[in-house]
Amino acid sequence: MIEITDAAKAELKRILSENSQDSSELLRLTAGPEGSLGLIIDKAMEGDNIFEHEGIMVLAIEEELAGMMHGVSMDVEDTDEGPMLTFKGDCGCGCDDNERGPGSCCGGEGSCH
Repeated sequence: MIEITDAAKAELKRILSENSQDSSELLRLTAGPEGSLGLIIDKAMEGDNIFEHEGIMVLAIEEELAGMMHGVSMDVEDTDEGPMLTFKGDCGCGCDDNERGPGSCCGGEGSCH
């Protein structure tokens, strides 16, 4: 299962609060083409892996995606453009311990972003 740092959970909570006023909504990590990852606003569904921060549900990951991200950790990094969510670890693309940029775990053909 993916590990999410407290700093990343706080950033997810900030993103959610800026984009939704509905307390039943949370962010969902989704997989896109060629291993890219994205966040959408959604509602929790049965079977989701749910992550909370300060008692508020901030992130849902569908069970199959969470299983593929075993050994991956999500953190937040301060950049010139502001906070950026990052991923570290092995997400099955052969890129152990390489840092991934926002919204991307592994690119096509085993390359890391």
